Amino acid sequence: IHRGHPPCRPARPTTEVGVPQSITRDVSARSDVRLFLMPGVLHCADGPGPWQVGFIEAMEQWDETGIAPDTLLARFAEGSGVRPLCAYPQRATYVGGDGRDPARFECR
Repeated sequence: IHRGHPPCRPARPTTEVGVPQSITRDVSARSDVRLFLMPGVLHCADGPGPWQVGFIEAMEQWDETGIAPDTLLARFAEGSGVRPLCAYPQRATYVGGDGRDPARFECR
């Protein structure tokens, strides 16, 4: 999990060197590794993006079922709303409507 683009620590090194190279060089790594970028969250949830995610539950389900998550849902701390997080290299793409409704995003 990488919280996207804090001013002091950009996601670029992670997305250009670490996990993606592992996944592209060894396709079998896809069964063991997932990277979810969290846009708008900054470092340690210091941003306007949604950051409340059930990571532990997702990992337990992955362990128990053997099925890795391709999406996770992130909740906003203030107010209501949810947005999807997509497993890298896909990103949640806004398709219009309510920006706090996960149905208004597609993983592309």
